[in-house]
Amino acid sequence: MPRKRLGTAVCILVSVLSSAARGEDCNANGVLDEIDLSGVILWTDAGSGGIGRSDIRGDQVVDEITGGLGHPLGVALDPENGKVYWTDAEANVIRRANLDGSELEDVVTEGLESPFGIAILPGLGKMVWTDTGTGKIQRANLDGSGVTDLFLDGFSIPVGIAVDPVGGRMYWTSFGNPKIRRADLNGNVVEDLVTFGLSEPRGIAVDPDEFKMYWTDIGTQSIHRADFDGTDRETLIDENLSVPIGIGLDLAADKLLWVDSGVGTMKRADLDGSNVEFVAISGLSAPTSIAVLSVQSSDCNRNAIPDECELVGNDVNDNGVLDACDLELHDCNNNREIDAVETAGRIYWAEFAGRVRRAELDAADPQILDMVESASNPDGIAIDVEGGKVYWTNVITDKIQRADLDGSNVEDLVTGLITPRAIALDTLGGRMNWVDSSATHVQRARLDGSFIEPLFDGESVRPGGLAIDVAGRKLYWVELDDGALRRSDLDGVNIETLVSGLSSPSAIALDAPGGKVYWADRGVIQRADLNGANVEDLVTADSLRSRGLALDLVNGKIYWTEFQQNTIKRADLDGGNVELIAEELGAPIGIAVLRTPDCDSDGIPDSCQADGDDDGIIDACDDDPDVNGSIDSDGDGVVDEDDGCPADAAKNEPACGCGVEDADADGDGQFDCVDIDADAPNDDTDGAGEPADVLPAGDVPCGTGVSLSPMLAMLTAAKRRKRSRRRNQRE
Repeated sequence: MPRKRLGTAVCILVSVLSSAARGEDCNANGVLDEIDLSGVILWTDAGSGGIGRSDIRGDQVVDEITGGLGHPLGVALDPENGKVYWTDAEANVIRRANLDGSELEDVVTEGLESPFGIAILPGLGKMVWTDTGTGKIQRANLDGSGVTDLFLDGFSIPVGIAVDPVGGRMYWTSFGNPKIRRADLNGNVVEDLVTFGLSEPRGIAVDPDEFKMYWTDIGTQSIHRADFDGTDRETLIDENLSVPIGIGLDLAADKLLWVDSGVGTMKRADLDGSNVEFVAISGLSAPTSIAVLSVQSSDCNRNAIPDECELVGNDVNDNGVLDACDLELHDCNNNREIDAVETAGRIYWAEFAGRVRRAELDAADPQILDMVESASNPDGIAIDVEGGKVYWTNVITDKIQRADLDGSNVEDLVTGLITPRAIALDTLGGRMNWVDSSATHVQRARLDGSFIEPLFDGESVRPGGLAIDVAGRKLYWVELDDGALRRSDLDGVNIETLVSGLSSPSAIALDAPGGKVYWADRGVIQRADLNGANVEDLVTADSLRSRGLALDLVNGKIYWTEFQQNTIKRADLDGGNVELIAEELGAPIGIAVLRTPDCDSDGIPDSCQADGDDDGIIDACDDDPDVNGSIDSDGDGVVDEDDGCPADAAKNEPACGCGVEDADADGDGQFDCVDIDADAPNDDTDGAGEPADVLPAGDVPCGTGVSLSPMLAMLTAAKRRKRSRRRNQRE
């Protein structure tokens, strides 16, 4: 997992921050809580003349400053005061504003000719900047007062600048005589670090933890890094770059980010340059610089308060984890998911833009979490609740991967496939099935990826989606090529066509207990009985294009992705009450629902609670926790709960008591146990009642020596009344 450490493009570090931070900073780490929990990406766009801000994922632009900015170039963040600073090379000023763009003001207005790079000295109340017009590096207080010249040599022009406040040094790139240099924070002890192999270096960022510096070079269209002293130089990226200028580091996630002014994009990669991906920020014109603040603190219970501010009195284990979020306290089935979250439910989905994500099912404003970033192009997705794993396919890397439900411990299970797409799990059999779409077949393997075998030997199938009826031991799929819904045994034999004449079915889900199969087709979501009968249109829309479908059977909901609309929606199982759940996503495809039954709504999965009669209903929700409503001990077709003689297959409605034969030797219609003369037929022909054929009330011996006492009769009647009440309740 990525390192948990602090960092920005100017390397904000707690050790040098003021202890008297202003605003909401409950943990006194010098970062306002607002940005402490979400992280920040800031960028300037010289083409549009604006400044943008998003959270660290880059999912959505939070604020934009667009009015009258001229030609913004460099940008820096003051997290202690919630301010953004930037240079403007058209107006030749340095400006600042609140993060939402309010209170915009000019702070340095004199002596500038073409200011470019800028950085904040955290905890010192200072800023430094470069000026490509004067060739200077200058410093001032954050309010713009006390401007001081720090560096001028007349031979090279400083451009990008970054600060290591712990080491007490500033690093900068220069052109004219291209170099990478450093000095102390007063501009003294200037050192040349890199002097060869440079063309036009621009942006620079530093990683004090690893003593590394990173820079862009627009002349060689490349990104590099080296140790702080200039040694161990590496070229990280030298492909698909046009005019890379600004660069920043998300050190908590071990990522570098950069903007490319030539093509108007923002990208990120691992710190070694691998796993390059686009950051989903649209509308960039000519971005020139970027500032990054990593997420500093966790907020596991999502109440907008850093966890460390709530630990006192809420950490019984003294392990630094809030009790409400502590797996040691609240993970009864050991699947690495908090019990209350598991019972409340989550959706997991794959985005073709390169992420596996999750969100709460029922939250009014669901928080979307990136579980696995740089997942290339994930497609199908499936959940193993008991195993605590999420599985997905990847159509670019041709892999099947899995991770814990929180996104940790990513594993490659199967490699070397050909465009794997849909995936379904047989958790009972310990297997996974997937579609290898380009190879037009379905394969399966154990859940660890071993023992791979093809299905449908000799058959050419091209499923658009897979689903497994675990209890019924059937595999269902929709066929893209001939527009059909089919099923087979789990080993691929006994193929049946259930529904034909579909347009382009692309996703499928099962409600096996309810006897229904659901699928998405072009412009419609439909369902039918498991045998294909009674086809119904549930949701119709001309724009509906879904590659993912999932069911929440606990709450009776269908969830589906719409990859062209970049949305996730849901509806009732009958198609009513359509709702938009998430939007502005990155081409969502596969989707899965995690929700564990919790019949008593106590936030603890039913699987962790007592079930005395082992009938699948926990005692707290069982009308009769001592009687198993699904067991038929004597195999007579009547479950024990409704069977008067659960261990006696000869009868289930006893007249004489369990274990006693209900015989009528003389055929007079009276069982021997209550017949005065069991050896002779009824001879009371005159109706006088003598001799009586049936025992009078009381504990009187039967003719066979067996007695039926009033107590036995009472208990038998009471049991029958109880069974009748249960039948009525079920009906």
